[in-house]
Amino acid sequence: MRSLLTRIPGIDVCAGSAEDLPLADGSAGVVTMAQAWHWVDVPRASAEVARVLARPGRLGLVWNYRAVADEWVARLSATLGGSDSAGQMDDIRAHGPSIESPFGAHERLVVAWEHVIDVDTLVALAASRSYVIVRPPDERERVLSAVRELGEERAGADGSVRLPYETYAFRYDLT
Repeated sequence: MRSLLTRIPGIDVCAGSAEDLPLADGSAGVVTMAQAWHWVDVPRASAEVARVLARPGRLGLVWNYRAVADEWVARLSATLGGSDSAGQMDDIRAHGPSIESPFGAHERLVVAWEHVIDVDTLVALAASRSYVIVRPPDERERVLSAVRELGEERAGADGSVRLPYETYAFRYDLT
């Protein structure tokens, strides 16, 4: 991701983590993270983000979830196995991500959308999941073959697969 950002003129790109941001105190108006907060050390990351935010500062956290209420997506998820994001996703959807002071209550926005892809892209997406990557090669190939079968079953006449998602966005203000 960082290598792609370096191609955009006028964008400063630097290495860091939520617990160690290479920014000056009060230098940012907004900090955002997508698909990642569940991996941070929450007390350290909360303090570090607060340090770099200028008041009134905001923290935005975002996750995309396959919409498993759709029967086909539930079958896809069962085929993939594993647990998205360390098994924390149900709790994040229901209650919001874990965060500490000096951030107050969050606001939540949920947006439903569809990712329109072809079957090869569906298989590549499945192959990129950590819980698929770590499987033994023969097991991984069985999973990816099953994903391909499901995708071909779901594909429309034009070859496209409509994969429904829900994006959960959380906004925190400094208190």
